[in-house]
Amino acid sequence: MDDEDDIMTFKILLLGNQEVGKTSFIIRFTEDKFKESPLSAIGVDIKNKEIKRKDKTILLKIFDTAGEERFRSISKNYFASADGILLLYDISNENSFKSIKEWIENIKEYINLSEIGLIIVGNKCDITEEEKVVNNLMVKDLEKNLKVKVIEASAKSNINVTESFMLIIDKILELKFSGKNEGRIDSVTLNNSKKNNKHTCFINKII
Repeated sequence: MDDEDDIMTFKILLLGNQEVGKTSFIIRFTEDKFKESPLSAIGVDIKNKEIKRKDKTILLKIFDTAGEERFRSISKNYFASADGILLLYDISNENSFKSIKEWIENIKEYINLSEIGLIIVGNKCDITEEEKVVNNLMVKDLEKNLKVKVIEASAKSNINVTESFMLIIDKILELKFSGKNEGRIDSVTLNNSKKNNKHTCFINKII
């Protein structure tokens, strides 16, 4: 792929329980806006976002499954060609966090996790410490057990939103370099989104 005009297309799914903020997360990334109560997608909605990476352009096709929280209602066709998954939970909702393991098991029914980019995102990290019910110890334990990277983020305050997508794209590119996924391209760096240092969101070191 030496042509500067070549465009690589990556299909990314956003999954997670209802009201963890999937639609808001996508709107923040694609439009740099925040909507407190956006209309949930009916079925599966698709947003596109082009990202320049050196002399290449990557087109992200981001699938919002906000209207399909019950996993069995999501057609396996959506997973067949997926390159990456962002799996969201709400830091203030313990049930959404506990559901992560179930989501992972369900995803395994359709996808070999070794051949796809997968990142877990704890959304709404801009809330106060008193409002958080998912603590760092719980997150580290989940990350260790599932062997999946976890990043805390906030669509509302625009914390680690772009970084979340950067992580998933880097993972997809890593798979392509390793030959576990079709195609090979050069890895480059994405621009970081704005951060608010008053919050205590964290991002784990990527190995």
